[in-house]
Amino acid sequence: MTFQDSIGDRLQQFALAQFDLATTCLTETRRKPETAIHETRRCLKRVRALLRMVRTQLAPSIYDRENLYLRNIGQRLAALRDAAIMQETLKSLKKQTTDPLARSTWRELQKELATARTPLVQRQKKRMATTAAKLRTAQTRAEKWELEFSDITVVQKGVQKVYRQGRRAMKRVLKEPTAENFHEWRKQVNHLRHQLQIVQTLKLGKVRASLEASKTLANLLGRKNDIAVLSRHLCRRKSTISKSTKQAIQKITSAHDQPLDTAVRELGQQFYARTGKAFIKHLWATEV
Repeated sequence: MTFQDSIGDRLQQFALAQFDLATTCLTETRRKPETAIHETRRCLKRVRALLRMVRTQLAPSIYDRENLYLRNIGQRLAALRDAAIMQETLKSLKKQTTDPLARSTWRELQKELATARTPLVQRQKKRMATTAAKLRTAQTRAEKWELEFSDITVVQKGVQKVYRQGRRAMKRVLKEPTAENFHEWRKQVNHLRHQLQIVQTLKLGKVRASLEASKTLANLLGRKNDIAVLSRHLCRRKSTISKSTKQAIQKITSAHDQPLDTAVRELGQQFYARTGKAFIKHLWATEV
C-alpha cells in the first residue's frame, strides 16, 4: 500500500490486513486463546466500521451480506470473551470494593464463573478454527470489493453518519437509560472510535484529539457493560448462587456502576455537543 493508491484502495488493503491479523491470531498456537479472541474481535470491529465508512461505494447486497456475516462471527466469539471478562471484572471488584464480604461469598462467586466458563473453554479451540475458516472466506470476498474512489468526502460522510447515529443513541440513553439503549450507544461509539482510528492510521485526517476522546468514552462504556454482564449473569443463576450472595453482588456492582454512569453521561454530552456536520468540519479543519 502506497500513498499513490486511491483512498478506496488503501481502505481495502487495510481491511485485508485486518483479516490476515485475525486469522493469524486464531491459528498461532503460541498465543493465549483469550488474547487471540480479543484481538480477533477488534479486527472484526475495525472492518465493520470500515464498511460503514464506504457503504455508499458498495452494492447494498454486498454491504448487508458482509456486515451480517462479520457480526455473526463476532457473536460466536462473544460468549468466550464474556466468560473471561466476567472473571477479570469480579477480581477487580473484589480489590476495589469497600464493602466487607465473607471469603466464602467471593469463593462462591468465583466457583460459579469458573464452572460456567469450563464448557466454553473446552469448545474454544474448535470454535477458533471454524472462525479462522470463515474469516478466510470473508477475506476472499473482500479482495473483490471495487473501492477505487479518491474523494475524501466519501470517508467524511461515512464518519458523519456514524457520529449522528451515536449522538441519537446518546439522547435516547439520557431520556431512557435502559440496558438496551446503553448497549446501542456503546456500539455506535465503538464504530466511530474505529473509524477515527482508521483515518489516523491511513493519515486521511488529523483526528488525534477526537480519537482519544472517543477511546475514553468507549472504555468507560465498556467498563460499565462488563459490570452489567457480570451482574446479569450472576443474578440469573437460580440454583448455584444463594439469595444473600446475589443481593451482596448487586449492591457492589451498583455502587461501582453509579460513578461510571455519571462519567459517561458527562463525557458523552461533551463529545456529542456538535452536530454531525460541525463535527466533520472540526475534524478536517486543520487539514492542509
